[in-house]
Amino acid sequence: MRYRPAPAAAPVFQACRENDISRSQLQELRRQFAPTILFVTHDVSEALLLGDRILLFEKNPGRISHDIEIDLEKPRTINNDAFLRLRTHINERLKDK
Repeated sequence: MRYRPAPAAAPVFQACRENDISRSQLQELRRQFAPTILFVTHDVSEALLLGDRILLFEKNPGRISHDIEIDLEKPRTINNDAFLRLRTHINERLKDK
């Protein structure tokens, strides 16, 4: 099984094409096998839903500017106060760059 990201600007979990895996399938694989997955996205909500750690990068020369551990219960939803606060925090860090 392989993971193929969605077209630019579309969240990964909106892509449901042949050979793609859904967000729920990805979460189930993580639960069963606990692999390390490097997931690249520009969608903060998507990163918070799927990730355990978020790295923010500077534009030039591409260094890590923030390393944020995600300590939210799973499964996660976007209608959670802690989720919304963390999303706001990350968006503010991104605006600073």
